[in-house]
Amino acid sequence: MAKYKILSLGILSLVLGVLWRLEVEYHGWEALKWIGYFHYAVPVGFLLFIAWANLISELERKPRIALNLIGLVFGAVMIYLIQVSLTVSPL
Repeated sequence: MAKYKILSLGILSLVLGVLWRLEVEYHGWEALKWIGYFHYAVPVGFLLFIAWANLISELERKPRIALNLIGLVFGAVMIYLIQVSLTVSPL
């Protein structure tokens, strides 16, 4: 897997792009509706990226666990902020 880092990351990005597009098609494009709701393709993409990074990483176990925990906490905070920003109306 580590031999094909760039290729596998490109394939992952295409898969996530298709996932996002399917989600937008499901909810509809009318009047830019797609910019006003939380896209579940974002956390799925984040988790798949972490899985990809673990597959290609050559780190030892402890640093890998630490980076995963930091990434998951950061991702959870960002997802929360995205949800709040989409639900709070401007003054």
